[in-house]
Amino acid sequence: MARLDILTILAAVFVAATPTSTSAQDVDPPSTDESVAGLYFALHVDVLRPPKNFRDVIGRPVGLGGHLAYPIAFRGPLSLAMRLDGFWVRHDYEERAYNVELAREFGGGLLGFQLATSRGWVRPYITGGAGTTLYYTIERFEDCTIPGCEPESDIKRSDWEGTVSFGAGIHVQVIPSTPADNFQLQLHLGVADRLGGTPDIRALAASPFTQRPRAHYRVWQIGLSVAGR
Repeated sequence: MARLDILTILAAVFVAATPTSTSAQDVDPPSTDESVAGLYFALHVDVLRPPKNFRDVIGRPVGLGGHLAYPIAFRGPLSLAMRLDGFWVRHDYEERAYNVELAREFGGGLLGFQLATSRGWVRPYITGGAGTTLYYTIERFEDCTIPGCEPESDIKRSDWEGTVSFGAGIHVQVIPSTPADNFQLQLHLGVADRLGGTPDIRALAASPFTQRPRAHYRVWQIGLSVAGR
């Protein structure tokens, strides 16, 4: 319930911050000046907080992410955008004998929609999308002395899994701007729940894990974004 409560609160903030109108005369018609309103490009740090079953495998890692939202429709202060998300996480790393390095990582992309307010200092949004995630293990050999191996060679174990995501957040303007400015620098804060399939455990962790866990985690995002007018 706590997970749903956080998204519910953010959605309520979005509704409260969105101006409402009582007649058609109160709705501003689209204009040429609003043709790129609602454009967002963001880069952020991702802090993952998975439930226990998935946390036992990947821990609580920190990754990198970003998104691009391009507006496709407007109504008053609202903009509907196509949104593309990308993310990468390294959740395990170790150095072994013979200068061997092992890293376990995953990354992927999502395509969906974003509904946001396109005016004001604080611009809340809600978003949802689907895509795919690649889970993989990489072994790197540096100055390899093992017979038959080549330096810098990589051995990968990988597994593709589908991913769905639902989230909410806000963009907060941090530098004053004028109506003539085409772009605004903003602080981005977001949260999303992501649910995937059951990745191959060999691409996620070493023994003693044997069962394929369901990929499910909450990601907290903090970073900077550029909003287009």
